[in-house]
Amino acid sequence: MCDKGVGAALFMVVFTSLIRAFSEARDGAHDCKAILTSIVPNINNFIASTHDSSNMFATVFFGILEPATNTLHYVNAGHDPPCVIDGRGETKAVLDTTGPAIGFMPDMEFEAEQLIMEPGDLVLAYTDGVVDARNPQGEPFTEESLVSSISALYPSAFSLLNSLRYEVGLHIEDAEQFDDITMLALRRKVSPDDEKHQIILPGTLANLPMMREFIEQACLHMRLDEEVTAAFKLAVDEACTNIITHGYKGRDPGPIGLSIELRADQVTLSIHDEGRAFDPDDTVTADTESDWQERRIGGLGLFLIGEVMDDIRYESKPSDGNLLILTRELSA
Repeated sequence: MCDKGVGAALFMVVFTSLIRAFSEARDGAHDCKAILTSIVPNINNFIASTHDSSNMFATVFFGILEPATNTLHYVNAGHDPPCVIDGRGETKAVLDTTGPAIGFMPDMEFEAEQLIMEPGDLVLAYTDGVVDARNPQGEPFTEESLVSSISALYPSAFSLLNSLRYEVGLHIEDAEQFDDITMLALRRKVSPDDEKHQIILPGTLANLPMMREFIEQACLHMRLDEEVTAAFKLAVDEACTNIITHGYKGRDPGPIGLSIELRADQVTLSIHDEGRAFDPDDTVTADTESDWQERRIGGLGLFLIGEVMDDIRYESKPSDGNLLILTRELSA
């Protein structure tokens, strides 16, 4: 939206309502190009004619996805061009503008373009508040940083958005937010059973809430019930706290990678770190019988993980770091 504040927010509602209204009133048309080149000009003409004295306009990226043909039809009305990343993490396309911003003047022309989405392709759309996000020194995040951040291989759109949100937040630090930050991602799965999410964060206690939130939201995406979700949140909390406080004790915080995958009737959570080796089989067995005043310290976190998981495996290699693999079977 042009401008900021309450006035701009109210016009955003007007634009959104018009998009929905004109989208529903398409007279049974099924040709996506014809639909787009009808809806967008109609919205533009209405705003430019009805609200011309307000001098308000909006940039819009408006797309229609045809799953049967894996085709994304779109009109980019003056918006920041969305990026398309292929399954190798390389930039496949940039969806440039196909017309001006909406609301400047009536009878403007808008072209509709299309993109065939191959397996693994990912589209990221965003507002300019992402690339313009300022750090305490006033330096923007930049489009170059955005492209660099999204060039990694992400197993899901959810994984990309979480990682990018962290990168932008890390850049901003404690500076006042410069503009709105909105992101939308769309990814074509490599296979119908492809359901995996991952994130890598520095191993600090300050990042624990984001790790828990990531697991909770990933479980929500996988449509797991509350009991299974709570089990994985507990496991992440216990395992990552130990990695941070013991594995990286006395050294700079290294990375902690979380990867959760749904396959058939089981969910697997992999936790990777580069700290000291910590073999669960060599830990103190938790004392669950004594009174709490007499209970010896140690082993309780692993005991709790064992209670909520069906299988625990641990691997440690000097070249690859440590990998804790937790599996939970799903009941029928």
